[in-house]
Amino acid sequence: MTLSSSPKPDEGSPTISLQTHDEAKLLVLRKQPVSPYNDDFRFQVEVGSPTVHGTGPFQISVRQLRHFADAHEKSIEGELQDENGDGTIQFEKADALGHFKVVTRLGGPWSDQVQVAFGTDQTATTAFVEDLRYLLR
Repeated sequence: MTLSSSPKPDEGSPTISLQTHDEAKLLVLRKQPVSPYNDDFRFQVEVGSPTVHGTGPFQISVRQLRHFADAHEKSIEGELQDENGDGTIQFEKADALGHFKVVTRLGGPWSDQVQVAFGTDQTATTAFVEDLRYLLR
């Protein structure tokens, strides 16, 4: 099943990908032009698991992105919230061996969302957060 709340993004956009080493597990943030109204980062998010695939817009404030990256260094877990909707990207620690559950919700109100979850490990989440932190430079 594929769900989409907006048109396909420009394939030339800078991207940040969660490297899961499994093509069926996908989390990609394609950077979009800066908003004329604020300094928030805007992305087109593509997320997928073996059975569900979705895309949608996602906006993250500079403050929130900095907090997420700092929190990840301390506890490895964290959550990003869409500034313009009810979407979230969560990294939840699954066990003491470095396994994580990635849960992504895209869309508008809770009744009109796609939720995709899959497992990965801390090597993927750490590199993903480092790539996000690079945007803050």
